[in-house]
Amino acid sequence: MLEAMDNQKVSILALLDLSAAFDTVDHKALLKQLKDRCGVQKDALQWFDFYPSKHSQMVKLNDILSKSVSLICGLPQGPVLGPLLFLIYTLPLGDIVQCMSLQYHLCADDTQICMSCVPNNTNVVYSLKRIEMCIQVVNS
Repeated sequence: MLEAMDNQKVSILALLDLSAAFDTVDHKALLKQLKDRCGVQKDALQWFDFYPSKHSQMVKLNDILSKSVSLICGLPQGPVLGPLLFLIYTLPLGDIVQCMSLQYHLCADDTQICMSCVPNNTNVVYSLKRIEMCIQVVNS
């Protein structure tokens, strides 16, 4: 972005906040990403299959604890592995953005989509439409 400013270009930035995203991770889709995109196999893949299911959650209200329930989807956010697995899970998001020739930055459940262009009406309108289209594809 700073380079664009130095070259007298306009930068357009869209921020995607995937609220409660860690809670929606599909374990089977995550395993597919680990296997197909990261090359995780056999025992290691079985360990990752077991990892999310060994975590549970409960609710505490005042001094009363609910029953503990195993996670059927989602990732624990406390351990260091949670954000890393979430980034692996969202690898297809990067594919979408790159396919549209846009730049992006991922940090856990926050995503920045950006691009720069020469500041004239035609370029800015075209660039905004590309970012809007990308967001629509990501949303779908």
